[in-house]
Amino acid sequence: MALLLGVVAALCWGLHDLCVRRMSQQSDIAASMTVVLSVGCVSLLIASLVSGCLGGTDHQLVEEALAGISFAVATYCLWHAFGCGSVRLVAPIVAAYPVVTLLLAMSSGESIAWIQWLMVLTVIAGVGIVARGESDAASSAIKPAILWSVCAAISFALTFWLGQQAMVGGETWPVLLVTRMIAVLTVVIFMLLSGGLRWPVRADLPVLLVMGILDTVALAAVLFAGRLPGGLYATVTASLFGVVTILLAWAVLKERLLPLQWIGVGITFAAIGVLSAT
Repeated sequence: MALLLGVVAALCWGLHDLCVRRMSQQSDIAASMTVVLSVGCVSLLIASLVSGCLGGTDHQLVEEALAGISFAVATYCLWHAFGCGSVRLVAPIVAAYPVVTLLLAMSSGESIAWIQWLMVLTVIAGVGIVARGESDAASSAIKPAILWSVCAAISFALTFWLGQQAMVGGETWPVLLVTRMIAVLTVVIFMLLSGGLRWPVRADLPVLLVMGILDTVALAAVLFAGRLPGGLYATVTASLFGVVTILLAWAVLKERLLPLQWIGVGITFAAIGVLSAT
């Protein structure tokens, strides 16, 4: 059951990122993010009410606020990365956020095993192979895509690290809800400072609503699997969502990979899986 839930999470996040690839090229990013994150807030509110743990917990408000801001930044960078770069390039870099998480853990005093360092170097090598296979014709878009992707990976790592700190002594659902609400508030403030509040066109709303639901289902699957025997398998499987995104882009968007890039993708996500397991 834990493995199945991990597969569900990977599929949902993979499909979510494929939608990001499409929507980021035709929609206002901040306005679209507001809808997706708001759907997540409503879903998390329902989950908190159903679980009966909405109130009565200790909230680490500073950590939650910082995690929410970091999540908004990460999502914004992710949308921009998919807007200017190919899925085959962006997905492995963003999915490498466990590398940054490992470095954050080390800075807080945790010891890092040699196998983890080896996997970090392997992830970097795999991403390098994928990036090297990008055509020269698209070289003008490669650097911005890499920059946005790296910023997204760093911000996601910070989000999860801060989120874990916030969950100490508190319930999971309320912490996630507060974090998402702060993320929405961050995006709204950004819009106010950059031209005023905006709303996506009506035709985009169905896709954005589905994206919000996919993200919440994936998150719920991983959290629920963590309470089951073998919950680690769900975490490892879910961390490979980037593979799903790349395969969907290959099948749906006709984004082709060179044989060497397939090798790079395989190396990268195999190393990410090992990192998630350790």
